[in-house]
Amino acid sequence: MLVRPRWALLVLAAIAACRTGGRPVAAVAPTPPAAIALADGDLAVVAADRQAAYWYVEGALWRRPWRGGAVVLARPPSPILALASDGERVYAAAADRLFTVATSGGALRAVAALPAWHALVADREGAWLGVDDGVLGVDASGRARTLTRLRGPVVALTTDATRVFAATASGAIVALAKATGAPTVVASAGPDPRAVAVIAPRLYWISPTDGLASVDLRTGARRREARGRLGALGVDGDRLLLVLGGALAEWRGGRGLVAPAVDGGLIADASPLVVADAGVVVTLRDRDGRAGLWWIARPSAWSRPAVVLATVATAPRALAVERDRVVYASGDRAGRPDAIVAVERATGAARPLATAGAVEALAAGRGRVAFADAATASVRAIERDGAVRTLATEVGRVDGLTIGATDVWWADGWRLWRATGAGGAAVFHAPTPTAVDGDGFTPAAVLPLGAHVYYTSLGRPGDGVYRAARGSGRVALFERGPAESLGAGLVRVGDELITASGAAALVIAPLDRRPPRRVPGPADATIVALFGGPRLTALSITATGAALETIDRVSGARRARWAIPGELTGPPPVADDAAVYGFLDDTGWLLAIPR
Repeated sequence: MLVRPRWALLVLAAIAACRTGGRPVAAVAPTPPAAIALADGDLAVVAADRQAAYWYVEGALWRRPWRGGAVVLARPPSPILALASDGERVYAAAADRLFTVATSGGALRAVAALPAWHALVADREGAWLGVDDGVLGVDASGRARTLTRLRGPVVALTTDATRVFAATASGAIVALAKATGAPTVVASAGPDPRAVAVIAPRLYWISPTDGLASVDLRTGARRREARGRLGALGVDGDRLLLVLGGALAEWRGGRGLVAPAVDGGLIADASPLVVADAGVVVTLRDRDGRAGLWWIARPSAWSRPAVVLATVATAPRALAVERDRVVYASGDRAGRPDAIVAVERATGAARPLATAGAVEALAAGRGRVAFADAATASVRAIERDGAVRTLATEVGRVDGLTIGATDVWWADGWRLWRATGAGGAAVFHAPTPTAVDGDGFTPAAVLPLGAHVYYTSLGRPGDGVYRAARGSGRVALFERGPAESLGAGLVRVGDELITASGAAALVIAPLDRRPPRRVPGPADATIVALFGGPRLTALSITATGAALETIDRVSGARRARWAIPGELTGPPPVADDAAVYGFLDDTGWLLAIPR
């Protein structure tokens, strides 16, 4: 379980909502990747194809084409529990009967009586239902046949051209030949699998035991793909689409993409996921608990999807970035050391660098990686040649660990420390005698630039932005007012240093001795992280959720860049000029989010 630190973002609440009757919303012509609001309400009986979305609510089967408004397609005589479309007709399953109706409209026909059933899919051969003891096939004319008898109810289904893949409640996944019903056990998913999908040569499934896992149908080799709060699963050609932690993700050729949040909502945990044209139909729930049925473009159709750089199986502890690699530390702290791993940004290739007892801070720069190990109370460095060297021992708290031109710097809540790149013990760097009398509560941000180091929240003449040189006293670039609080780090953009003041305002301290200035922020936003570089970017909590924003340093005007689908959790996110890097909650995914 990931432990949320104090900087972590607010969750968009998934509050259960009552059905509102499936009221269609105003028609919107789709222009991918624009999302389309289809209907209000927490709708569970849903289908879709390349032409339209379908849903059942309060006695009516609705059809909503992608261009145009919603119309009632049929009024079945029995409550409908599941829908499926083969592109020409919609199959509607009640508790004891199967109905069909043409997607273009017409008479609703009852085509077959049904035994107790648990899952429904449709393809060119007709409808396939998971029943108590196997799989029942029903073609458009109503001819029914049982493929084979299986032990236990079939709770999830998918098909390809020649096979039906059936997952039983006990976790057995069996491939059944459509022509003969011949069964082949292909995997064991553990109890209560939720979904299965196939992209040759692999079969994928979701279960409480495995998370998202797959098996090579040729060799039987298994692979765990993801963990966390998994929802639904679908296939779009050679793309695997899934809901994980409230986010829409896409897997293709070993590369994962994640779509931004839409309209301030998360995909509901129990939402269906129905592939439709270049996107999916899902239920979104906003932070006030209101639900609605939406069409959302698949991640690859967005101009700026996030990229999944790595899937981390244990809890992430620290994160850093430099040049062409992202470095993270993770571990379960169950008597095993944390692993420090470098991930190539371009390829996602991972390379272990070192292990440590309990990593609490990490920095990367100039080909080196520095880390604080709480288990040994030390600060160490991984050099270019892979050697691990101890820089300091008997170290307490470590804030703002960073690598300068020749030194490694950090703060402990009261003092500023540095360790030289040439080796030797760490040196206590006291800018003023009163610096040792700090409050010790507010983490310092430390930023080495050239011959100086800049920092915040260290010592008690008051929080501010300060400059110091090795062995010299400090100079205040800015000191806060009596009712002001600083936070969200310290970054450089051009010739200015920037930190946050209060919830959303900025303090800008020029490096050329011009006076500092304050830039006000909106009342409904809170900055939780700032990122420098060629432009100023903030990770903020706004009225509609968490998002990356660019901020104009003169006017304070903000432009939303990427809405976070849920939370970034674990270690604070980091950034370079191209992207912001962080761990998406409940997924184990290390994301590169475009700036």
